[in-house]
Amino acid sequence: MPPIGFLRFLSLSLLTVTFVLIANQDVGAADKSGTIESGAATIDGMDTFVIDNTNDGTTSSNLSFSAAGARELTISSNGADADDTANLGTINVGDNNDTSELMVNDASNGDDLIVIVNGAVTGDVATDANDLDIVLTATANNDAGNTTLEFKSGVDIGAGTITLTGDADDTSILKFSGASNQAIEGAIVSTTNDLGSKIIIANGSNTASFSTAIGANAGNGVESLVVEAGTRGSATFSSTVNAKTVDIDTEAGASTMTFTGNVEGETWNIETGGASGDTAAVNFGGNLNLTALNIDKETGESTVTFNGGSAQTVVGNLTTTADGDGIVVIDNSNGVTFNDDFGVAGNGVGSLQITSG
Repeated sequence: MPPIGFLRFLSLSLLTVTFVLIANQDVGAADKSGTIESGAATIDGMDTFVIDNTNDGTTSSNLSFSAAGARELTISSNGADADDTANLGTINVGDNNDTSELMVNDASNGDDLIVIVNGAVTGDVATDANDLDIVLTATANNDAGNTTLEFKSGVDIGAGTITLTGDADDTSILKFSGASNQAIEGAIVSTTNDLGSKIIIANGSNTASFSTAIGANAGNGVESLVVEAGTRGSATFSSTVNAKTVDIDTEAGASTMTFTGNVEGETWNIETGGASGDTAAVNFGGNLNLTALNIDKETGESTVTFNGGSAQTVVGNLTTTADGDGIVVIDNSNGVTFNDDFGVAGNGVGSLQITSG
């Protein structure tokens, strides 16, 4: 028979091991689908929200990321919901204890998945590393279904990043459709440069203001940045923008797009609408490194202004769809250098205006 002291030691050792195992388990991990459907939910572990024919959230489904350790919410759909669309209210990071991540995957049946965030996103905390990160993965099932995360209010994730992952037939989409002006802080990048990623500006007469970079210099650029013909929208980009293609279509009304920092990409197109009020005003304050900047005027006027505070350089052809399309304004006393073609015979710019001073 073993000595009593040995048995007591063995018992205490097992108790210690058991305690350590329990202490290191992710006790907060749970399926939060029903809670989110009912209203507010605390994300306190590696949690999930599966959209189905019962659970698709509401505008009052407010999320709070709060726990002693790391927390993550993964959203997906099993394809049972009629339109694979979910609503959320506000999203808030409630403490600075650890990292927080919102992951939006795709539908398991190949449908397009849409998640609408109706309230403000506040994910900027005292420690940059703990700011909210958002990841869209349209390729989770690799089934030719897109994933859209739509914001109807402001987004502030500080040093956090929104990452868009897609491929040739699975696109991760960010949509900004606020009924009032929106402020967006947080870098937006594409996992694969110029592929499977899209930003849509659809805020009517309002303006979405982006204070941090879109893409990175020579990498992680989004595939497309779009103002859709049927929705109209305006935006201001205070940092650099890397977008393969930009399509600004003002068929639904006037649009103003302002790019304060340097921009890079391939073909950017400015297309006005069929009414005189369907105008486009596009302002550049930095350098351009594009394949082409094209002006396509229907009826509404298209005005491109270069108004940097220092000398600007434009790489890429400035083209027009029809001869005489558009107005180009040089409003930079330090000068603008065009390295490539400025219109061509038969497709010249309608007017070149140089301001005094």
